[in-house]
Order: sequence, then structure tokens, then C-alpha cells
Amino acid sequence: MKLHKYYILLSIASLAHFMPISAQDIQDTVFNNKSNFENTIAAQSNSLVYFYADWCVSCKLMNASIHQINKKYSKQIKVVKINIDKNKEWVSTLEIPAIPALHYYQAGKIKWAFLGYISKKKIIKQLNF
Repeated sequence: MKLHKYYILLSIASLAHFMPISAQDIQDTVFNNKSNFENTIAAQSNSLVYFYADWCVSCKLMNASIHQINKKYSKQIKVVKINIDKNKEWVSTLEIPAIPALHYYQAGKIKWAFLGYISKKKIIKQLNF
């Protein structure tokens, strides 16, 4: 039975990888350094930072939820999507032990963080929307 659930998970992840991206979807953000990242986050009243990698199955499952949150709540929150493989030099200074990882910032200060897969419903609950 466990093997069957694993197969379904991989099938869903494969589909998520091939989902079309619309013009309203979030583009990857590449920062030159940690200071540039911190300045960008500080400039926003509310930011949800999503750390992921292309090879991460759980990240592929969360992508659709992150994009839907961005589309629905774009006036309340800035969603920043960061590929850890393209930002290796400074992301390591944040000491993120696993991905996917979400960090919620208010006025540049981290208010909530989560490691691993989390449903869209639970993210929205944490953001109080």
C-alpha cells in the first residue's frame, strides 16, 4: 500500500512540473547577496518568501498553491520565489535546513517560518487572510 501512495505522489509531482505558467505567475528572484535580499524584504509591508529547488518533489507539489496565493492576495502580500540552487552563496547564511521553506515577513522582520510541504489552506490560515 505504501508503494502505491508513493507512485501517486510522484505522478502528481510530474504533472505539477508541466503545469503552464501564466503571465501572472511568480518569476524566480535572484539576489546578488543577502543585503540585497534584506533590503527588498524590508521595503515590503508583508512578504512571503518561498525557498525551493527544481529537483524537490515537495516543492513541485507546493508550486501551484504558492502561485494561487500570489494571484489571489497580491494586494496584501508580496510573494518572492527563490531557487536555492541559483542563490547558493547567500541562502546558506539563512541556515535553511530543508526545502520547501516558507518565511513570512512583516516590515522586514520574520514572523513565521515553515519547513516542508504545507497546504494552501494552512498557509492562508497562518497569514490571517
